[in-house]
Amino acid sequence: MARGRDDRRGLLRRRRRAARPPGERWPAGRTVSWLAGLLLLVALTNGGVGAYARHLFSAEMMTVGGVAVLVPLLLVPGAPLRLLAQAAEPRTDGSRGVREWVALAGAAVRPLARWTTGAVVGVLAAWVFVFTPVLRWIVTDAAGREAGIALLLATGLVLVSAVLNARPGRRSAVTAALPALAWAACGVVLVAGSGLLLADWYGAMGWSTPAIDDQRAGGAVLLGTAAVPLAVLAIVQLVRPRDRGASPTRPVDEDRYRAMLDRALTRRGR
Repeated sequence: MARGRDDRRGLLRRRRRAARPPGERWPAGRTVSWLAGLLLLVALTNGGVGAYARHLFSAEMMTVGGVAVLVPLLLVPGAPLRLLAQAAEPRTDGSRGVREWVALAGAAVRPLARWTTGAVVGVLAAWVFVFTPVLRWIVTDAAGREAGIALLLATGLVLVSAVLNARPGRRSAVTAALPALAWAACGVVLVAGSGLLLADWYGAMGWSTPAIDDQRAGGAVLLGTAAVPLAVLAIVQLVRPRDRGASPTRPVDEDRYRAMLDRALTRRGR
């Protein structure tokens, strides 16, 4: 009996080793990127910037640009779902575990990672969150604030995922360039404009600096936190050499390789 238990334990250990390529290690850069994105998100929403965002238009634009662009640029390369899929043990009995549910969820949201979807979402986000009543809802309403942050983050994740999941080249560069132009247009309008947005709100704060000057500063902030990073990303994707084997967030042959391992483990367990 004891020998039989030891044999089963040894078999389980061998299966675990076979489920992953030998010597595979999770890159430290991905962990650093993910943690940096989380820290930046907390700083923008719960730090000094977040505290002043409802009272200073420039702080609000820093939150908008940071959550919509800078945070996703750090979170997406972290690839947490890929780490979860690799770390979780595959099921061999036909049931669904963590790894299977992650694969199912990934298949459901995969259409959102297309370059056309990313470009459209990125362009619309720039206009919706600055020049529509959504801005008032985010600034003046507590529930709108929470929902707005979540929507900004979601749109940014869709955009950055669409860019980084595509092979480097013109298509992925255009996916980043179009939203960059949209954010740049918003920033230029704010810097050059003379009309005050939410005049009854920001104009009544009583700061020593005129509200219109702070709005113009907000336009410059938007250029630096949203337009410039996306423009740099577009240039990088355009000049970066194409690698047919992998993308920054997902190797092309990973699913095929994992499926082969699953089939081998299933046959071995019979």
